Amino acid sequence: MALLTDTDITKIVVTDRKIKHGNDKLLICPYDEKYLTPVGYDLRIGSDYASRKFGKYDTLKENEEINIRSGDTILIKTLERIEMPENLSISGLISSKVSIVTKGITHISTTVDPDWKGNLLITISNISNETVTLKYGQPFCTAIFLENKSLPTILSNHNDSRNDLFFEDWIKVNKKARRVYNRKFALILLLIPLSTYIGWMLFGNAEGMSGFVAAGAALSLYLKDRI
Repeated sequence: MALLTDTDITKIVVTDRKIKHGNDKLLICPYDEKYLTPVGYDLRIGSDYASRKFGKYDTLKENEEINIRSGDTILIKTLERIEMPENLSISGLISSKVSIVTKGITHISTTVDPDWKGNLLITISNISNETVTLKYGQPFCTAIFLENKSLPTILSNHNDSRNDLFFEDWIKVNKKARRVYNRKFALILLLIPLSTYIGWMLFGNAEGMSGFVAAGAALSLYLKDRI
């Protein structure tokens, strides 16, 4: 297995999906030479994304941005379409860009199967305490291509025809999880007024009530960190 450098990629890359290309060619579309790296190609933020935290799907246009809130996980479709060579001679790895990771975005590590054709879906999370902004068309990960030592005997048979269904299922699951979270959080918030009422009913004075309120607040914080 050998890693392809920019020299190798330039020799096999084709950039127009409409033109028939040989079975040893790698399609990257749209392609821009300035995103070629010494050992790969930088992939950019595409038009489709979905938020786990808010359970919603949205689209981006040129000059628009994604604001990734602290603790949120975003599913992003790459701007580029990748079609691996038909002779199955190449596989791919997706790696993070340091410029993105230093903002608080988690490392990216996934694979591109030898028979893959389509835009890629990449998942990233914001583990910082601040909102991270990414722009449409901004490079956010790098595709690294490797020459296979042997041809694969197992094919994934995956392509981007499943992307819409993947988005739909992903959002549906996260919406359900969000509703459960909101119900639990609402119950936790009720602990404070409930503890205030119990404290007043039991003790009938400010001192006893304050103790129950403090206990209710402490319990609320404890449970909040665990749901």
